[in-house]
Amino acid sequence: MCGPVYIAPYSGMRGHRTTKQTGALRGTWSNTLYIPSLQSCPALIPRSSLLVMATLINSPTSLAPYSAIIFDLGDVLFSWSAETKTSISPKTLRQILESPTWYEFERGLVSQDDCYARVGEQFNITASEIAKAFQVARGSLTANTQLITLIKELKAQSLLTVVAMSNISQPDYEYLRSKPGDWSIFDHVYTSAAAGERKPNLGFYQHVISSTGISVLYRIS
Repeated sequence: MCGPVYIAPYSGMRGHRTTKQTGALRGTWSNTLYIPSLQSCPALIPRSSLLVMATLINSPTSLAPYSAIIFDLGDVLFSWSAETKTSISPKTLRQILESPTWYEFERGLVSQDDCYARVGEQFNITASEIAKAFQVARGSLTANTQLITLIKELKAQSLLTVVAMSNISQPDYEYLRSKPGDWSIFDHVYTSAAAGERKPNLGFYQHVISSTGISVLYRIS
């Protein structure tokens, strides 16, 4: 068997955009397949995660080469809105998510309060307003029930290991686990907060490889 198929949001793959980073990531996960989600890249619906899943289910022989399938959480299994009805625009909210301080937060290196305070200084926004915006954003999280159903069907007819791998802070992950959704579909869940690393840092991928025993043999192009 070859290694995993990796399903992640296209534009939502924060930190995966430069040629250098993508090349480094492919160097370790040379057989991974990046599939955009419907919400994060609607112009690429023919390559959406739902279509890929449906194709795998309807064509059992296509499952034969794979030992595992790895999903991102945000914009794949869960969608959310950056429109918070606060003074923080969706554009600014996404800029906060791209900030070095937020990356440290996702790696568990700073607390939520420290993160909000530091980001507030950087963007000239009060920490309380940032907290309010993210509270609303968390509340908008919605599980992709259609994709979850497809994953269940896929597991029922194969021996695939199903893994979740996501850049997410511990407080956000704890909140996510409280939302309706069937977490039993996953054999393993890996978060950047627990690993102390985030995508596209190779350490995160190496952590998942060593923890799951997933083999990496060749590239899917």
